[in-house]
Amino acid sequence: MDKMILLTIGKNLRKLRLFFGYSQQELSYILDVTQTTYSKWESDLKTPTIRNLIKVSQLYKIPLEDLVYDQLKFDHIQRSA
Repeated sequence: MDKMILLTIGKNLRKLRLFFGYSQQELSYILDVTQTTYSKWESDLKTPTIRNLIKVSQLYKIPLEDLVYDQLKFDHIQRSA
C-alpha cells in the first residue's frame, strides 16, 4: 500500500475517533483489537487489515474509501454511530 495512503489512514482514524468522542480503549473493544494495536494504527506504525477498515467504515457509516482520502470531509458524517 502507498505510504501516503497509510499516513492518511492513521490521521483519519484519529480524526474520526475524536469527532465521535471515543477513546482508543473504547474503539479497540468495539473493533476487537488491543488498545496497543489501535494506537499503532493511528500512529501509522501498523496497518489495519481490510477487514478492520471495513469494521471502522461500518461503525462510522462512511464509505471505505473515505478512510484513505487526504482531506476527510465531515459535512456528510452523522454523529449517530
